[in-house]
Amino acid sequence: MSVEAITEKILNDTEKQCQAITKETEKSLKNIEKELETGLKDLEDKYHQKMEEIKNKNIEKVTSNAESQVKKMIETEKRDQLDSIFKETFNYLTSLSEKEYSEILVKLLKNLPLLEMKEIKVSVPEERVKESKEAFDKLNIQVSKLETDKNIKAGAIINEENFRYDIRFEYLLDQIQENHETKVARMLFAEQK
Repeated sequence: MSVEAITEKILNDTEKQCQAITKETEKSLKNIEKELETGLKDLEDKYHQKMEEIKNKNIEKVTSNAESQVKKMIETEKRDQLDSIFKETFNYLTSLSEKEYSEILVKLLKNLPLLEMKEIKVSVPEERVKESKEAFDKLNIQVSKLETDKNIKAGAIINEENFRYDIRFEYLLDQIQENHETKVARMLFAEQK
C-alpha cells in the first residue's frame, strides 16, 4: 500500500470518525437542549407557582389587615356613639326643669343614710342652689353648710367628718357607663341576623 493510499485511508477514517463524533455531539446537544428546555419549563412552572403563593399570601395579609382596620373603625365609631349617648344623657339631666331636678335629687338623697348625721356640708352647682335646698328640706335633712362649686354641673357632693358621698350626675353617669357599657353596647349594636 502506497503512502497516498494510507494517507487517503487515514483521511477517510478520520472523516468518518469526525462525522460520527459530530453526529454524537449533535445528538448530545439535542439531549442537552431538551433537558434545558424541560429544566427551564420546570423552573418557570416553579417560579409561577411560587409567585402565585406569594401573591395569595399577600392578598391574605392585605385582606386581613383591611378587615382589622375596618373592625377598629367600627369599634371606634361604636365607642364614639356610646360616649355621645352618655353625654347627651348628662346634658339632658343638667337641663331639667327646677321641679324635675329637685325630684331626682330627692330620689338620690333617699338612698343615703343622712337623716341621723349632723354637721353635713354640701357642695352644689351655682345654678341649682334653690332646687338643692328644696330637696334637702323635703327630706328634713339638716345641712350645716351649703356652698356652691362651679365645677359641679348637677347633683351634689356631701361631706361629713367621716364620709363623703358624691352624687354629681356626671360622676353617677360615669359609674353607670363603666358598669353597664357592655350591656348597653349589646342592646344598641346587636347584629341583625
